[in-house]
Formats: sequence, C-alpha cells, structure tokens
Amino acid sequence: MKFRTDINGLRALAVAFVVIFHFDESLLQGGFVGVDIFFVISGFLMTGIVLGKLESNNLSIWQFYLSRANRILPALIFLCAAWLFIGYFLFSLIDYKALAKDSIASILFLSNFSYWKTSGYFAAAANEKLLLHTWSLSVEWQFYLIYPVVLAVIYRLLGLGITKLALIIGLILSFLFSIYFSESHSVASYFLLPTRAWEMLLGGIAFVYPLSLNENVKRIAHVVGVILMLVSSFVISSEMAWPGYMALLPCFATYLVLISNQQRSPITNNIVAQFLGKWSYSIYLWHWPIVTLGYYYSLENWFLIGILLSIVAGALSYHFIESANLSNKIPLTRFYKAKPIILSIPVIAVCAFIIANNGVATRFSGEQRELNLQALEAIGDFDYPEPNLRVAGHDVRFIEGTSQDNILFIGASHIEHTYPFVKKYNDFYNVYYLTQGGCFITPSMKNPKWSCKNIQNYQSLLEEVVFKKVVTSFYSFDSYLPKDEEVSVKEVQQRIEDYNDILSDIADQTEHVYLLLGDPRGPEFDPRRTVRVGTYAPIPVEDVVSSYELHDMALGKLNIPKNVSLINPIEHLCTEVCEFLSDDGRFRYKDSNHARPWFAEEAMNYLLTTINP
Repeated sequence: MKFRTDINGLRALAVAFVVIFHFDESLLQGGFVGVDIFFVISGFLMTGIVLGKLESNNLSIWQFYLSRANRILPALIFLCAAWLFIGYFLFSLIDYKALAKDSIASILFLSNFSYWKTSGYFAAAANEKLLLHTWSLSVEWQFYLIYPVVLAVIYRLLGLGITKLALIIGLILSFLFSIYFSESHSVASYFLLPTRAWEMLLGGIAFVYPLSLNENVKRIAHVVGVILMLVSSFVISSEMAWPGYMALLPCFATYLVLISNQQRSPITNNIVAQFLGKWSYSIYLWHWPIVTLGYYYSLENWFLIGILLSIVAGALSYHFIESANLSNKIPLTRFYKAKPIILSIPVIAVCAFIIANNGVATRFSGEQRELNLQALEAIGDFDYPEPNLRVAGHDVRFIEGTSQDNILFIGASHIEHTYPFVKKYNDFYNVYYLTQGGCFITPSMKNPKWSCKNIQNYQSLLEEVVFKKVVTSFYSFDSYLPKDEEVSVKEVQQRIEDYNDILSDIADQTEHVYLLLGDPRGPEFDPRRTVRVGTYAPIPVEDVVSSYELHDMALGKLNIPKNVSLINPIEHLCTEVCEFLSDDGRFRYKDSNHARPWFAEEAMNYLLTTINP
C-alpha cells in the first residue's frame, strides 16, 4: 500500500494519547483510547494488504505471517533483552522472575491471555507489570493469524462482495460481544480478541467501502475525526466498561480520518506528527517500562523526564532495530531460518533460566539475599482452598464442626485471609465461607472487573441454612466509593444507607454478627516494595489509622444493631507501630494488606470470640 501521511499522523496522536495517559492519568483520563485508534488503523492496513494480494492472486499466508513478524518482533525482542539486562542489576527476585515470565508471553504473543488470567484480585498492580502494554500486540498478532485465512477462504469461495459483507457481520457480532462482556466479564473483554476484533474490522470496512465524498466534505470529516479523538481522550475514563458503547467514539473518529484521506492536512502532516508517527511503535514499546521504572523507585519529576526518555528510546529503536531490512523470502520449509525465530530463541532461553532459578538469587548476598528469598516465598502464600460445597446456588468453603450450630463468614479477601486461623482453632461450629475477592456485600457497590453475585445474593443461603453467628468485614468500604468529588457526598450517603440495610437484614436473621474493621494496610507492608526500596522500618500505627479516615467516617454514620459487635484488627495486630517482619525475618503479609497463613494462625486471636461456643 502507498504510504499515507494521515495514517502516520494518526499513529502520532494515538501514541501521544497513550503516553500522556500512562505518565499522568489526571492530564488525559481517556488517553488509553490510543490503543483503540491503533487497532482501527491496523485493520485498515491489513485488509488492504490481504485483499490486494488476493486480487492479484499471490497471497501467501506464510509470507504474510513472516512480514508481520519481521515488522513487530525485532523491536519487541530487543526491548525484552534490554530490560532483562537492566533488570539483572536493578530488580528484586520477584520483579526479575516476573519480567522473565512476561517476556516469554510477550514474544510468543500470549501476553493478553497471561494478563487476563493474572488480573484477579491478588494480581500485582498494573504499574508493577513491566510488559503489560504488550497485551495489545498479542491481540493484533492473533488477529493477523486468523484474518488472512478467513478472508482468503471467503474470497475464493464466495467472491469479493460476500467478503465485504462478512466484515460487516463480523463487526456486528464482535461489537455485541464487546457490549455484553465488558459489563459481565470486563477483564476478559478488555484483553481478548473476540471483543476487540470489531475495532480492527471497522478499519477493514473503511478500506473496502471507500466513500465517494467531495474534497470539502473530506476535509470536514478529517477535522471532525481528529476533534472526536481529542474529545474521547478527555471525556472517556477508565471507570467505564471497556470496550463497550463508548469505544465507538474514538473508533468512529479514526474511521472518519481514514475515509477522508487527507494527505496535506497540517494536523497530521507536520514535521512533529510525522516523526512521532514513524517512531510510534517503538515509543509505545519503551514508554511503559519507563513508566514502571518511575513507579518502582518513586522517582520525582518523572513525567517530563520519562516522556523524553520514551521518545529518545523510541527514535533509537526505530532507526537501529525497526529499520533493519529483514528478508521476507524464506520458505515455510525453512521457517527455522526466519530472523524473528533466530532472535527470539536465545532471549526465551535466558528467560527460562531466570525463571528456573527464581530470579537468579546469586545476584544478591547476605541479608539482602535472604530477604529477597523470603519475599519471593511470601507473595504466593495464601491458604484459601477451592469451594468444597454448593448450597442454595452458592459456592462455599465448608469446615465441619462437632455441633449442629453454623457460622457464616461472608465478604471479600479480608474474610478469606481469616480462614487458616478458623480452620486451625474451630472445632465446634460448622463454618461456611461465602466470599468473593474484590467484592463488597452491598449490591450497589460494584466491582467493574468481575461479578460479585456469589456474595451479594447471600439471601438464598440464609434461607437455606440457619446461622447462629455471622462474621463479615467493613474493610475497603472506602475503596468502592465514587472518586468524583462532585457526586461523592450524595453517593457515599446512599451507600452507607444501603450497607445499613444489609447489616440490619443479616442481624435480623442470626443471633450475633461480628463486623471486622480495617486490617493493617499500606504499600510498606508489601514484600515487593520492601525488597525494591530496601526500607525495613516498622510503620507508625497512626499512619495506618489515618488511611482509614473515609472508612471511619462511613462507620460513624452506621446504625449498628444491638446484636452486632465491632472488632478492630489494628488494635490487636499493632502496638505503637505495625510490624511487617517477624522476629525471625519472615514477611507477615503477602501484599499490602493480606496476612500470610502462618501469621493469621499466630496473631488473629481476636477471632476466638467468633468461634467459641
């Protein structure tokens, strides 16, 4: 296809949106739409390439794959290799092992599946995943694998007209999937191809249905498209289900720019846009690890420095890596000689070595080595089994006791981390654990990432089983409150009232309710951060308590029924300070707020009152 300056300018806008968003979300809250813009562009270009080859009867699926691999993989492999080298000197065992795993997933174009599967409640924060941004490359590659095959089959069997129609049908189906799953399974919807394909197919439709417009209309369409992109980058936010209805805005905007085909527009065809457009892929590759580095070490003034580093690294990567001339003429029978495969094998081998050696502990010595090993052990240490009983449509964890009386533990992960203590010390009650990590019991307090029905539809379980006691948690009430200051007062009050109703409802159906308040929490408790920054001092209890200001405000507005007792774990787990290391050097917490099983068994004596007859 002929080079188009408007598409190159679109790339510049898209990468600028994404980079600004990642370095400072408050400046451009919808900047992540840059990825959606890239998807539409990709669909347009790939449709042009594949249909052009089909119409000239010289499409080779293998050569198409090879050309895409030659375009994408060298810069990606170099990025992974460079950070593996940097990480050897800078990263903890946890971070280095994670980088090796993510590098393999990225090079094999499976990272979207990896991040989908590891985006559960206990997943590391997004800013700790150095290659998180490669999920979009994996989605594109999966599209590249399927798309030319499907187009070729339909084109050769049914002709060009039906092929065009198939694009429309595919777009509609994928868009419907996107709308449905972005609400019900938002993590899968965000990361997986079926709900993203419509964006690329929209680009394909822009190619196969070029509209006959006069130049004035085209100029207007071009300007309107750019304006809509800018609007979407400001009005859309990460709080929205994505990619849902609102994804139409940036995607349609991109469609308008593509069909308008304005090669002389000063908006997209200026020296800055053209250079950024050329470097956009490499800038995209490098910017996120640089963002993460600033987060790792809490670097100040990182916005301007980080963006400048991203542009410089992207420019260098483009000129020295992307611009390398790799042959596309290797036959399938000699696939092992393809440059991307040759380049990827040693990097994957190094990654496998790092994983097998738990981040290469020999990089450290003495106390630092021991703490790194302890931290590596701590982050995966959480003793909460799979459900072993289904009651009234609910999956529960059941601990059998010697009596006929029952206790219900209901809530999120801060109910779950009590399980080791209860299992060890309870022998009287039949204990039911009805939980869902990341969920609050009140239906109005939703988690956009996953369904909370298992605990929010608790009533059917209470109707099926008579519970003498119920234990629940008020932890993280503040985490589910709206972030918008203009609506927060009204919504906070409404959610407090909703929780009051739930608490009263449960209290009416049992003899006694125990409400667990806040656990010790804060980034200082997280083993990842501790070994990263090398700070091992205990945390003043007032710092922990102050993090619960909004939480305590809401608690003060509750109408606590008479048969509800409050238990404050901080009063039992902290003195004047909150320790996160034991006397023998073990981490007490697996992350910033969840107790490890051994520490739960040792320290959660405040739960005895809940399980004693």
